[in-house]
Amino acid sequence: MMHWKNASDPNILHIDKGASDYNSRASVIEKIQWVVRGNPLPLRRHRTSRGFVYNPSAPAQASFLNITTQILEEIVPSHLKNKIDISNTSNLYPLFPENQPLVMVVLFRLKRPNLHFVGNKPGHGRLRDSAPSALSPTRTDVDNLAKFVLDSLNGILYEDDRQIHSLYVTKLLDNDGLCQGSTEISCRPLCETDVNTLVNKIVKR
Repeated sequence: MMHWKNASDPNILHIDKGASDYNSRASVIEKIQWVVRGNPLPLRRHRTSRGFVYNPSAPAQASFLNITTQILEEIVPSHLKNKIDISNTSNLYPLFPENQPLVMVVLFRLKRPNLHFVGNKPGHGRLRDSAPSALSPTRTDVDNLAKFVLDSLNGILYEDDRQIHSLYVTKLLDNDGLCQGSTEISCRPLCETDVNTLVNKIVKR
């Protein structure tokens, strides 16, 4: 199983209960956050074989999307489901319309290899004291991990990933439970009032 979901994960859709226009999802959704379990994977470059171009990441993206749509079905309120055909992935309308700028935060927890565990057997409490820290370097580039998620969510979370105006991405080695990896995503609308705050954060750094 490439990806899965846990019932205990904080999968939440925050709604602006004071919004006056409930016909517009953009004015109703304050933030959405969810967790997809499974080792995060980078987006691989398209390849050509016998004159045909194919996406080698397609099976993994389909698995990631399948879990994401299952989670959406659980957390999207009924009055918004009328605007999202959650029963048919091919007919899904994006949660955020194409004119909505967005802020996204993604945390990648990378699966640890067996050699990080006592006796090379993963298990609760079996992580070696000598195992690398969560911040140890890995071969997987963080930008390709982000591309996998952004590309996968086209047409589901948003019309197109060009709507992402601000992106915060972090990768760590997983220290949770069996350390099998996960992708934690948070997304919210970006407002004009956010611009100065974002710019000041960059300048101060």
